[in-house]
Order: sequence, then structure tokens, then C-alpha cells
Amino acid sequence: MDLIDEALVREQFDALDPATTAELRDAIAADLRLWAGRLCAAWAAADAEGISRARHALKGLCGNFGATGIDALAAGTLETEPERVRLGQGVEETIAAIERIAGPAR
Repeated sequence: MDLIDEALVREQFDALDPATTAELRDAIAADLRLWAGRLCAAWAAADAEGISRARHALKGLCGNFGATGIDALAAGTLETEPERVRLGQGVEETIAAIERIAGPAR
């Protein structure tokens, strides 16, 4: 899975001061977890509108730093628990990849 586009992430974070970098990094992690969780919950509830909304939010987040792996997982079906677990793992791996560039979470 392509976790992130490292050059794109570096470009975004290199221009920021340390405090802003920390805020952005933490916001990205929180948003990825939030929307992945909402997507999984929507699949579990067979909520088509919730699925669409969460996919759209994740697609936008992923586009900001080239997270094609999460984008692909979110675009697929998440009908089973193993599929939802894989999305969660992908989110955590992606957050870790961003932290390797932007620094660890507070």
C-alpha cells in the first residue's frame, strides 16, 4: 500500500513553524481516525449517505498528502470486520508515516 507521497508531505510541513506543524500533524491524525471510524460505522449500519459523506471526507484528506492506499481502501467495500480492521490499520500506518516526516504526536 502506498502510504503517502513523501515529497508532498515534506513540502507541506517544511514551510511551517514547529507549533503549526504540530497542530497540522495532530489534526490530520484526528481527522483520519474520525472519518475512517465514521465510514466503518456507516458500512456496519448500511447507511449509504454516511458512507458517501465519509468517503468524500477521506478522499479530500488523502489527496492532501498522497495517501492512495487509504483512499483505495475507503473506496472499496467495508462490509466485513476484517476489511474495516484493514482500513484502521492503514490509517495508523499512514499517520506513522506522516509522523516520520513531521515529528511524533504530542
